[in-house]
Amino acid sequence: MDYNPTTKLEAVNQLLSMIQERQVNSLTNPPADVALAISILDEIAVNVQSGNWYFNTDPCVKYSPDTDGDIKVATNVIRVNPDKGRNYPHLPVLRTGRRQLYDKYDQTYTFTKDMYLDVTYLLDWEDLPQPVRAYIVARAGRVYNDRALNDPDLKQSLLISEQLARQELGQWDSDEADDNIFDDPQVARMLYRHNSLDRLAW
Repeated sequence: MDYNPTTKLEAVNQLLSMIQERQVNSLTNPPADVALAISILDEIAVNVQSGNWYFNTDPCVKYSPDTDGDIKVATNVIRVNPDKGRNYPHLPVLRTGRRQLYDKYDQTYTFTKDMYLDVTYLLDWEDLPQPVRAYIVARAGRVYNDRALNDPDLKQSLLISEQLARQELGQWDSDEADDNIFDDPQVARMLYRHNSLDRLAW
């Protein structure tokens, strides 16, 4: 059996079917109800990815100042946090309007050293893991009902589906983080040292 993650067309059709609207074969030139479904799906995709997840966050990404001392970031960067292994006296923040880092302590956009940051990215639909897609669809379905139909009985059913999808995503993302932590050489050394001390104590 082939593994086929939910396409964006399939996701939109799932939203339409939730409120018993006719499904479509294309997202090009959509009618009003389909356009609303697409808009809500995109909105929820951004909201979900803005959370604290492992799947769309890269650790310890190096950013260097340009010749003017500015550190600019790509348009698909949602959030940055200082790498946990480094002690920065001034914590930079991302000013999304200018797409660059800002030092709130010194109130300046100018940096003189490289910064190593944990970076959260906004991924395209095609790059999202299936558990993320499933949660986005479930959450978007509830919102779509609220805005297009506002059926209270359907809302309760969709809310339960959303909660289940959120739990499944949280478990999957946690498992992914646990599996990949052992690929970190620093973590591996710490675990090896801890196990060695345990054996000596025994």
